[in-house]
Amino acid sequence: MARSTLDQVLKEMSELYPDPFVYMLLPHEKFRVISTKLDKELTIKTRLTDRAIMLETAEGKRIIHFEFQLRYRRKIAERVFVYSGALTAKYEMPVSSFLLLIKPSRLVKNFGVYHADLFNKTTNEFTFQ
Repeated sequence: MARSTLDQVLKEMSELYPDPFVYMLLPHEKFRVISTKLDKELTIKTRLTDRAIMLETAEGKRIIHFEFQLRYRRKIAERVFVYSGALTAKYEMPVSSFLLLIKPSRLVKNFGVYHADLFNKTTNEFTFQ
């Protein structure tokens, strides 16, 4: 019971006083809080993965997720990231994602990385083959 009470207090405090929470993580950065009223319910557009295959391995059940693309598209890393997260949530098991580019480009480096930056530092990163 105490854990859920503390959780609720922290949620309310971070909504009422967001600046100290952000400063705690980013003490040397300049920012302005725009809103704490973002919709917390996550609804993802219905999308179809190209192929998801469930395996039984020595480590347990796993999903392999394939995305096939004729050529590199700018938003593909973000899409693979979203698909992998959605498959993980739906099936509650690890997902390994793979992008198969039919016509790979030598100009594109790190196409298998989706990352979020904050103040020129990567805060989250998702990599795939």
